[in-house]
Amino acid sequence: MTFVNFGRLTGAKLLNEPSISSFEKIETNAKKIKRGDLFIGDSKEDIALALELEAYGIVSTSKLEIIDDEIAWFSADSIDGVLIRLLRFKLTKIKFHFIYLPHIEIELIKTISNKENMVFLDTDEKNSYEKIINADAQSMIFSSDKVFLNQIYPDFKSLRPLKKPIFQRNNKSLFLSNFFYQGEIFTDIKISPLLLEYLENVVTFLEQAHISYEIQKCTYGSHFHPIFVNQKLLIRPFGKSEQVLICESDKALIDKIVAYIKAEAPWAKTLFIESSELESLKNIEFNFAIIASEYDKLVEALEKNEKRENTLLF
Repeated sequence: MTFVNFGRLTGAKLLNEPSISSFEKIETNAKKIKRGDLFIGDSKEDIALALELEAYGIVSTSKLEIIDDEIAWFSADSIDGVLIRLLRFKLTKIKFHFIYLPHIEIELIKTISNKENMVFLDTDEKNSYEKIINADAQSMIFSSDKVFLNQIYPDFKSLRPLKKPIFQRNNKSLFLSNFFYQGEIFTDIKISPLLLEYLENVVTFLEQAHISYEIQKCTYGSHFHPIFVNQKLLIRPFGKSEQVLICESDKALIDKIVAYIKAEAPWAKTLFIESSELESLKNIEFNFAIIASEYDKLVEALEKNEKRENTLLF
């Protein structure tokens, strides 16, 4: 896009007469800047990094000092306003395929598919605006946020739940799945049998959309991810402990997980705790502890615990 057209579309004011007339892509994350991109942001540090990475233009609501007159410098009233105007323009020119999926199914698609012409939105609205603005015309755009999709593109699609399973299951483990599908046997697939319905939905969608995939690539995501630990909450290799932490941030899934474990392992000492209570597990006998936490945050807490335990040894 030319800088002249960018200014007309967004209302941003061009502050100089650059020798460069156009840019390639828009970035709001300075670390992702590539030569020829346009950076939109206010942080002085980010602007300096964008210049170092050879951005062709800078858009900011801050008072700018024009350091390099060869590139374009824009002043804007609002970063969000600029991005929303660009988004609306893009949506009038291209009819994307917007698709709502639960977070767990988006994780599975990312894991097993080739992801060609797929765009995955996240919880950062600015980042999502940028992804759509930079998307190709053939792109499928996925989000797990219905509120956001309704704001930008109410005509999004949702997948219909399958009427019956497509896998012939042979489950013998809480955390690994075995099944037969289309003449092939799949063993020790890293997903709990409880969550196979989500994998079935994803496989059906990918086949209908003629997108290649490999079920063998399936691995634990942020949902129902088992972490084997010892009594001191030090992480052990998979299957090498009788104590397992299971983190889950989706409240709708927590009740299903609790019921599933109680049904499949009635012998086990199973408990549910909040993430703030993690340390208390060192003084409790348990087999399975279901923790209301995001996976990354739980791993971070366990790593801090390991550092403390190692410090105590010396």
